[in-house]
Amino acid sequence: MSAGPCDITDDEAAVGWAILRKVPKDPQALVRWLVPVLVLVSFVPDFLLYGDGGATGVGALLLMHVTVATAAVVTYRKVMPLS
Repeated sequence: MSAGPCDITDDEAAVGWAILRKVPKDPQALVRWLVPVLVLVSFVPDFLLYGDGGATGVGALLLMHVTVATAAVVTYRKVMPLS
């Protein structure tokens, strides 16, 4: 399955997480505000699909984004700890 123009692949996410581990002075503080902001930004295209999928479809997409972000953060924190 190929990624769309706005999709982030697993490799890109791992590179981003590695950068978050090395560059900032306090990576945990950065992740605490960056992850929620990115999840909220990921909601924008979902709301644009309201006419096609209705409230149920949009709700499912919103839930999917939160679930995937949660799973990714938990996994990356175990595999590549921030500190």
